[in-house]
Order: sequence, then structure tokens, then C-alpha cells
Amino acid sequence: RAQRLRAARGRGSIKSTDVDGQRTRALLARGNEVTVVDDFSNAPYPEAEKRRNERDLLAEFPRVVIVRACVTDRAAVAPLFATARLRDDMVARFPNLARARTAISHDFDERRHELSLRGIPELRGGAARLERLLFVERSGHLAPDFAPIRRSKVLAAMAANIFIATPGAREPRLRKLSRLLTAAPVARFDPGPRIEDALAALMADLR
Repeated sequence: RAQRLRAARGRGSIKSTDVDGQRTRALLARGNEVTVVDDFSNAPYPEAEKRRNERDLLAEFPRVVIVRACVTDRAAVAPLFATARLRDDMVARFPNLARARTAISHDFDERRHELSLRGIPELRGGAARLERLLFVERSGHLAPDFAPIRRSKVLAAMAANIFIATPGAREPRLRKLSRLLTAAPVARFDPGPRIEDALAALMADLR
């Protein structure tokens, strides 16, 4: 079973009769880790009803995490996305991430170590501007290679993966992906055969 952190808009995500609420429960039932963010205001329905829905959701799924915050509160929401994943063969290369490992997941039959950097300040660099989007694609290069790529190709590949992993609400997800792909330049990155060379190339590119 996949054990992935998913941050959901709280407005309807804790309401069992709402589409978002049904999706939240479906993700939890499949074993996913779900975090719901809501400021528990009186809109679009009363705070008392939200608290009742919260109690019902926690009673049904005690492991769900509910964060009281507005989704536009960057300081509160950003740490929820301080996550990453490591393949089995990468674990030994990053011993400093041992404390961040929270669970084992399986992605297309490949074991992954789920990481949460929340609560480990020395592993979090804080907010930074998005400088570049890299689309990782192997094309036979013997050394790490950066090359131009059409945004439409990246959009198609990312959309296909997201629609499989999280079915439903395709149009809003597609609009969000489109906005992301206009936020920074896009390039194709072939890491080559050696992970050490790929990491060195990425570090050099960051400078």
C-alpha cells in the first residue's frame, strides 16, 4: 500500500457527504497518510458543523492529521510539503536522512522510503524561489545532460501520472499543472549512468 502525505483543502474534506470528503475517506481507506488544512471559519458552512465533521472523521480514521490554518498561510502550510522519497539503493548514500524516514511505500512495485523533513530544521532550507523545473528523462547520454524540452510534453507526462495516482477533478488539476509550468523555465535532464555525476551536475546547475 502507498503511504503518501496528501494535503487537502479542508472546506469539504472532512464532510462525509461532500465530494472532497468522500475522496479524503477513500485515500485513508487505501492506507494513505492524509493531512487536512482548514481554518474552521464559518464559511462556507458553520464552524460547529465543521467541528462535528472533524470528530466523525477522527473517530473513523484516527491517524488523519487536521491542521487548523488557512491554506494561504505560508508559514503554516509550507512545512506540510517538506516531504521526499528515496529508493532503496539511495538510502545508504544519504545517512543524514535516517531520522526523516517515516514509512515504506511501493510505487509501481518499487520500494520507496517516505521522508518527512518537518520537525528536522537542519534538513529544511526554508522557502526559496522556484528557479527551474527539470523533467528527468533518460536518453542514453554517458554523462549528465541538460536540454530544452517543450512544456506541452512535460504537461502531458505529468498529467498522465497524476490522473492515475489521484483520479477525479481532472480540469482543476490540469489548470494547476499549467500554472506551475509557467512559473519557471523548463529543461530536460538526463542523469546519465552514474548517480554521483548526476548529483554533481545538479549542484553545479544550482550555483
